[in-house]
Amino acid sequence: MRNKLLKKLMFTITLAVIVCSFSFTLAINDGSAKMTDEGNNAMTTKTAIFAGGCFWCTESDLEKVEGVVKVFSGYTGGKKENPSYQEVSSGSTSHYEAVLVMYDPSKVTYSKILDAFWRSFDPTDDGGQFVDRGSQYRSAIFYNDDEQKRLAGKSKEKLSGSGVFKKPIVTKIIKAGKNT
Repeated sequence: MRNKLLKKLMFTITLAVIVCSFSFTLAINDGSAKMTDEGNNAMTTKTAIFAGGCFWCTESDLEKVEGVVKVFSGYTGGKKENPSYQEVSSGSTSHYEAVLVMYDPSKVTYSKILDAFWRSFDPTDDGGQFVDRGSQYRSAIFYNDDEQKRLAGKSKEKLSGSGVFKKPIVTKIIKAGKNT
């Protein structure tokens, strides 16, 4: 029974890594991509990348936002290309568990997605999130362009000044890069 469960878990992780390896390359461009919907209608999507603790939790929260087309889990921010789950879990690669969000900008704005992101984790905790502890569970916003950087900074400032949290907001705003 345990071997069966482990095999299923490894299959799921492998599949997620394969999907994420493909998907995260979309963000390297200008943060936009062309895709087709189920009716083969072309639509322009934009991408956003967030790290907010466990990627499956962040994925679950952000995929509920109307206008979000797809959310992929993966790793970003580290120096090693295509790290394994074990390597990232060890905390030795400096990667973040993160999600790539593909969204339809005609239905939802980046600012609305930022609002949903801030509500999905504790932005004052730099040691991880909830029961997930370690550097791979840090929070960050990885921006694709100057507009995303500006909006991320503005939303962080707004949250910091709101008085909702007694401790400082530690979520970093980082330029998306090669391993993003």
